[in-house]
Amino acid sequence: MVERNEARNRFELATPGGVAWLDYRVIGQTLYLTHAEVPRAARGAGFAGQVTRAGLEWARERGYKVVPQCGYVAAYMERHAEFADLLL
Repeated sequence: MVERNEARNRFELATPGGVAWLDYRVIGQTLYLTHAEVPRAARGAGFAGQVTRAGLEWARERGYKVVPQCGYVAAYMERHAEFADLLL
């Protein structure tokens, strides 16, 4: 289960290889998704997608627009048209 770590400004998910996360910052009504990271031992299992989806759903719940500053997040949003309305 993905959790939002407010103190570290990131979404986190415990994986068998360690914690996967997505860093973010909020400025006004805009959510900047800055960096996704998955431990090497856990890569390729969809964990980056899970933290990214959680971040995008959180943005939608709050009415934020999204600026994907991370290449992974930008690619994810291109593959998942259901989040296109969030792009700033």
